[in-house]
Amino acid sequence: MKIRVFKPFIKRKDMDSILTCIVSDAMGEGGERKRFLDLAKEYFLYDYAAAFRSPSVALGYALDALQLAEGSGVVISALSPAYYLTTLKERKLVPLYADVSPISGAIAKESAEERIAAGGRALVVHETFGILPDIASLKALGVPLIEDITQSIGAHNGDVLAGSAGDYVLLSMESEDIVTAGGGAVLFTRDKRNASILRKVLEEAPADCLISDMNAALAGTQLKGIPVSLARRREIAELYVRALSSTRHKAPVPEGDGEASYWSFPVLVATGLKDVVAYASKKEVDTRIAFETCSAAIAPIEACPCPNARSLIMRSLLFPLYPGIGRTQAEKVVKVLGTLP
Repeated sequence: MKIRVFKPFIKRKDMDSILTCIVSDAMGEGGERKRFLDLAKEYFLYDYAAAFRSPSVALGYALDALQLAEGSGVVISALSPAYYLTTLKERKLVPLYADVSPISGAIAKESAEERIAAGGRALVVHETFGILPDIASLKALGVPLIEDITQSIGAHNGDVLAGSAGDYVLLSMESEDIVTAGGGAVLFTRDKRNASILRKVLEEAPADCLISDMNAALAGTQLKGIPVSLARRREIAELYVRALSSTRHKAPVPEGDGEASYWSFPVLVATGLKDVVAYASKKEVDTRIAFETCSAAIAPIEACPCPNARSLIMRSLLFPLYPGIGRTQAEKVVKVLGTLP
């Protein structure tokens, strides 16, 4: 088994550029933010983009741009990040929880359709585990769609690439995301009308809601390396999947001809989650419960029954997968995955 050693992702010259930006950032020029947005629009092929200090701020402005009446229902995956709930409640919008596929963790079209029939006026699609749902069918449900590609950059479902369907597309850039600025998020759109509405909404936005130059510089550096980063993630994931196949546990997989984007490496534990966590820890491999703070984990069960999602909450464990993982650590992970109890 051959595992490559990956060099640090940020090069010295790029770090020098980022450090230089600290000075300009203090001056409030916003030049690095503009450069980053130009780069992001070119890379993702969007006509308009705006960058914010946090994903909750970005989601909030996307919801504002949809111009929903107070009390409107917004359909979200039960496995969506918990900040979705806070952002919705701040705008007096009502979360409507859709269940997910038990195989992939992707939001289920049938469940989303039921929630829309029950009063949903918009849909926020978190592409959990880096796996695309049937996004074309979700788009066809006839309500505005915000697509969250934070974990799914580069993923596809055989026909559609991540980020192709949303009226607005959200990319979080927090410390553990594929593209990280140490904090921040971007909103994209290709539609001129949507761009015009978002611009108008942002006219009264305070300056401190926008991403800083320092964070924008880091995000730009990360974005330039995305093709290499995604290739490395897939290379490592292939080794992990091969090792896991000798056990009774499974990795979530896209349905049909889709391909995931490996933000992390999730394992759907067959039984004995605590035993698996303890075993990995004993072998010096850190793991993390995937959905400790997702929407369904903190929502009352009567508001969010969603049996498939609740099953995945109890069984999903994340193993370390990132482009700069060292050979020794990667070998430990492969060995542990291949011998899980």
